[in-house]
Amino acid sequence: MEEGESIAYLMAPPIEAIISIDFALKNSDTKLVKYFKPPTKTNYSGAYLTGNLSDCIAASDAFLEKVKEIYNNPIENYD
Repeated sequence: MEEGESIAYLMAPPIEAIISIDFALKNSDTKLVKYFKPPTKTNYSGAYLTGNLSDCIAASDAFLEKVKEIYNNPIENYD
């Protein structure tokens, strides 16, 4: 990570996080610099992604979109 680079800090429950981090990376031009594998002290999972500001915003938006999709349709996403 270079000085001045933006950071996207993404956290969610473990299953949602794994799927959503993958989706965020595929839908933005960011790099994974730190992954918090479950179980953490809070039983969540997450990641730090870096890139320019617009890419970090795109990654955050994609992450949120996928977490909401899983939350709203749990059966379809775990088949």
